[in-house]
Amino acid sequence: MLGLDGSLMTVQHDPKSPSIGLWKKVFEFTKIFLPLAMVLSISFLLYLNAVDKLKINDIKSEERFYTEIAKNHINQDLEFLGSDVLVLAQNERLLKLIDWDTIFHRQALAKSFLGVAKERQLYDQIRYIDNTGMEIIRVNFNAGAPDIVPEEQLQNKANRYYFEESLKLEQGQLYISPFDLNKERGEIEVPFKPMLR
Repeated sequence: MLGLDGSLMTVQHDPKSPSIGLWKKVFEFTKIFLPLAMVLSISFLLYLNAVDKLKINDIKSEERFYTEIAKNHINQDLEFLGSDVLVLAQNERLLKLIDWDTIFHRQALAKSFLGVAKERQLYDQIRYIDNTGMEIIRVNFNAGAPDIVPEEQLQNKANRYYFEESLKLEQGQLYISPFDLNKERGEIEVPFKPMLR
């Protein structure tokens, strides 16, 4: 520091000067505040984590509840559909067709399947497939306008997995396929149509 006469002067700091006292107070405050702030921050983060876990557990519990309801609903639907299949398998016209494969018996069974398709409005296709995999009768729902498929449009399904699996069944047993997309003439049908057989 320069004096009035231009000479260099040294300034001595007083240990009790206000600037040193301020830094000492800041240091003391920081020593107390930082650990307290860290403890509060960690406590807050643990609280948030616990709240998130509770929310996640609530969501999981709710999802389990709705999944169980859906599972029960699907099981009831499958039982209902299974009973329809067993009724169709005991259809008098089907049994006669198996014994006597005539045009008359095919037409009678096709009309019977058409009636079921119109009444139930649940099935995209109702088919009778013989032991070789050939469709003998097929009724398509056609988006609410069920129709009997002409004989020349019937297909052989011998190479389809659901036909192969059905051949392994004992009389009175049912096979339920996994969901997949419907194929017509070896090509996946567009628009996509998920199927359960």
